[in-house]
Amino acid sequence: TSTPSLSPSVSRVPTLMPSAHPSKVPTSSPSAHPSISTQPTSSPSAFPSTAPFVLFTYGESLYTDNDLGIQISVGLTARQIAQSGSSVRYDNGGRSSRRYHGMT
Repeated sequence: TSTPSLSPSVSRVPTLMPSAHPSKVPTSSPSAHPSISTQPTSSPSAFPSTAPFVLFTYGESLYTDNDLGIQISVGLTARQIAQSGSSVRYDNGGRSSRRYHGMT
């Protein structure tokens, strides 16, 4: 095996800004810490979500899911993934060796 050596064009001084092409050898000291702003950006996102926005108060527009025995907000869906005292069915069809615990 051979020992790598620096070519004359490689700088040993870290840069303050990230480069588009990182060096193949490490620098001798760490990079400067990034600055973190607590101020909001001055303009909105370029690509806002296309999801519809519906404002509602918690507990408003509930329906009862009789299969699960729960009340849930209109527009949401739920499914049962475990039942207290029973083993858990895995996505691959297997089952857990332990029973799911209930809240006590």
